[in-house]
Amino acid sequence: SKLDDQQTPNITTDLKHGLVIGSNLLLGPGGYISLSGPGMLTHQGRCFTFDNSADGFARGEGVGSVKLKVCEDSVEASGRVAMLIGCSVNQDGRSASMTAPHGPSQQEVIRQSMREAGLSPNSITIAECHGTGTALGDPIEIGALRGVMRADRARPILKTSSKTNLGHLEAGAGMAGLIKCICMLNYSSGAPNIHLLVLNPHLDVAGYPVYFESELLDYGNNSGLTGVSSFGFGGTNARADVWGHATKGHRYCITGPLESLTQFQR
Repeated sequence: SKLDDQQTPNITTDLKHGLVIGSNLLLGPGGYISLSGPGMLTHQGRCFTFDNSADGFARGEGVGSVKLKVCEDSVEASGRVAMLIGCSVNQDGRSASMTAPHGPSQQEVIRQSMREAGLSPNSITIAECHGTGTALGDPIEIGALRGVMRADRARPILKTSSKTNLGHLEAGAGMAGLIKCICMLNYSSGAPNIHLLVLNPHLDVAGYPVYFESELLDYGNNSGLTGVSSFGFGGTNARADVWGHATKGHRYCITGPLESLTQFQR
């Protein structure tokens, strides 16, 4: 939502620069106690996002920031690390419960951001999911994304979640996902969903060209588009679409046909 605030012009003057910070520090037991009550935390100490054993999220901490600057021309754009091209925030409103995800609202926030950016579903190469690793949240999010991303894609879309790598940074989770996406674009690589061993059977992926990679993959593009989703447990949904290009060269990663690298395919 802070990205959306920075992207919206000020009432009196348009901002040319902006600094956006996301942070989460675990400084006391209160958060653990309040989240344990409704059963939101995992008993395994890790986020098993998209995995059959997912039972909640593990808390993480960190601080991240990005500097935003208005792009004046195409020459200046070519030197950027990445470009924020679309951003949107909405709210679930009335749903089954305060903490229950709402698929239609998630779909709408994704569509609204893509409309602002002028993107088609086929142009998105990587979807950075909220992916908390909960039995209810993961299937609803994947179902919502499927409803937006077209099934007749030329190549499968990669789905990742930074929570498998860092834990759930809560208030800083969106920033973690954004920075991860920028790194993936800069290195032309798809980061793995670690701890993914057996795909959750409740994920609706039949006939849907999608990959949940468990290895670091070279996705073969010098530039690409990613979409970052971040959802609050109180019903606030945020989405950002980002363009980036390979500025760092390619990381060492597994190459070859995707079909030979992962069992999770259409």
